[in-house]
Amino acid sequence: MAEFVARNPGSLEQVLTTLSYFDNLNLAEKINIPVLYSAGFKDLICWPETIAAASSA
Repeated sequence: MAEFVARNPGSLEQVLTTLSYFDNLNLAEKINIPVLYSAGFKDLICWPETIAAASSA
């Protein structure tokens, strides 16, 4: 997506709008390889508890 927006800078708003429809928790069960993730405790939008919930999905 970053490459797409770099080539099409006027599309940024549409890309962000489209991405807002996806909840990665619903995609977590499709992951079939080990994943390393981290959580920032200063993030006021995505709390660490939500990251932990995704890891046990």
